[in-house]
Amino acid sequence: MALAVIIYFFRGNLNFYSKSKTLRILAFAWMIQNFILIISVFIRDGYYIEFYGLTHKRIGVLVFAILCIIGLTTVYIKVAKQKTFFYLLKINGNIWFVLLLAFSTINWDVLIAKYNLAQSDKISLDAKYLLSLSDKTLPVLDKNRAKLHFTEDTDTNDRTYASPETSAFYQQQLYQRIGHFKERHEKVSWLSWNLQDWKTAEYFGLNGT
Repeated sequence: MALAVIIYFFRGNLNFYSKSKTLRILAFAWMIQNFILIISVFIRDGYYIEFYGLTHKRIGVLVFAILCIIGLTTVYIKVAKQKTFFYLLKINGNIWFVLLLAFSTINWDVLIAKYNLAQSDKISLDAKYLLSLSDKTLPVLDKNRAKLHFTEDTDTNDRTYASPETSAFYQQQLYQRIGHFKERHEKVSWLSWNLQDWKTAEYFGLNGT
């Protein structure tokens, strides 16, 4: 919203008006305020990740904050260097496209599972959430099945926020997930082939059957 307001006021000829110094100073001050707000979002999201682990939404917040910083930077350049609105569309479009390509190379489900399981002794591990991830994570979960439990989340008064299921419950859920994957793998044809499913099937010894 801040970027939209700044772009609105610095549209057309006003963008190149030599006596708009006061308006530019106010715009720069507002950009600094928004930058501080974004940093605070980074810090708070970092605390959530530190204590509760990675999730898709927490990663999404980080990506959104990065895009906001990029947007603020390019709007600053527009105002300071008197660039056009087309410049903003071009530079932001190129940057976002590159980031989209870069982020698409990351296996987010596997990254989340590996990170949370590696930090299982430090965070409130949510086994139910891990078991809701895609079949790509099944090898990781199988290797760390002993860690599939829910750490009770308590406050400073030792009040429990969540009542976890037993470890046996999560083990059974994992067995069912693996069984469903094996059934699905037997029915798919080469038209449905993809690398991640192939790796999962290779782990469970299904590719040779």
